[in-house]
Amino acid sequence: MIFLYRNILNMPYPNPEIEKDFPDAVLRGAQFAPFAALTGHDEAISETARLTDGEILLSESRQEEINRVLQYLLEHLCEQPNISVTYFVPDTKKQGGAYITKQGTLIKIRTTEQKLLLADSTEIFIPRIVSLEILKK
Repeated sequence: MIFLYRNILNMPYPNPEIEKDFPDAVLRGAQFAPFAALTGHDEAISETARLTDGEILLSESRQEEINRVLQYLLEHLCEQPNISVTYFVPDTKKQGGAYITKQGTLIKIRTTEQKLLLADSTEIFIPRIVSLEILKK
């Protein structure tokens, strides 16, 4: 005896109790939907693939140049000079970080904390500075 699909297509389901749980064909099919077996895997892959920069060690002459500009800024702080500063920001999730260039008005130098404070409330850690220049007003 040969069974054809069309012969069984419209036959009633042998266990009607189960059909009560899934009255709708969409809900019945949803039980076979895929699930996320590796929750968070895509985010972990993206985080691993994200590139970070290593921190640059400055030469002695470059450090002296930044120190001279800092000394000048300390002496002329009352004029609230405009500056451009490039500094390293460590990454919170992995080794390395990013270099950020910021322009703004310098309003305070906190020597004990080794920080520059700009008018927009940005605090910059002085030892992480790689470039510092005074902008013309």
